[in-house]
Amino acid sequence: MKKKIEIETFLTFRFVSNPRFSKDGTMAAFVVSQARREENDYTSDLWLYEVASERVRQLTNRGDVKNYTW
Repeated sequence: MKKKIEIETFLTFRFVSNPRFSKDGTMAAFVVSQARREENDYTSDLWLYEVASERVRQLTNRGDVKNYTW
C-alpha cells in the first residue's frame, strides 16, 4: 500500500518549471518553486545551469519569478 504524502513532507519539495537553453546552448535557466504554508502560496526564483562547468546557481531571491526571457 502506498503511503500518503504528509503536508510537512510536501512543504520540503521543490518544483522545477520552464527550463530553457540559451541560444548558444552553454546555459539553461529554470524556475524553482516551493510551497509556503502560512501564506498559502509558492515562492518562485530563477536558477541558472552552466553546461561546461555543471554549476547551478540561484539568480533571484525575491520569490516572485513566474517567467523569464533569454
